[in-house]
Amino acid sequence: MITSNIQTNLLNKNWSSDPNSNKAVMFVFKQTKLHVYSNGNEIGYEDYYLTDKDSTFKDSDIGSVSSGNYIKTRRLTYIIEFYSDFKKFRIRAKNSSKWQDYYLLN
Repeated sequence: MITSNIQTNLLNKNWSSDPNSNKAVMFVFKQTKLHVYSNGNEIGYEDYYLTDKDSTFKDSDIGSVSSGNYIKTRRLTYIIEFYSDFKKFRIRAKNSSKWQDYYLLN
């Protein structure tokens, strides 16, 4: 699993929980916002940033570049790990042990 320098592999790409459909749960990472879709409709977005450590959310870090594999939002901290081909990653909330795979659609 690859856990560093992942930001360029995330940005402006469609990541789906179903490798063959954009109608499943889908993430789109922009520079400062994480957009979430379901059934092809945006259901929400929130500010985020990548970091190399778990810490308190800081507004000043939104959009910053980090080599870490923690995704910080106002509500949760996620841990993300890329597979070596960069066409799939797995993600879980920090306080969960359940991983979910997401697949590159574009």
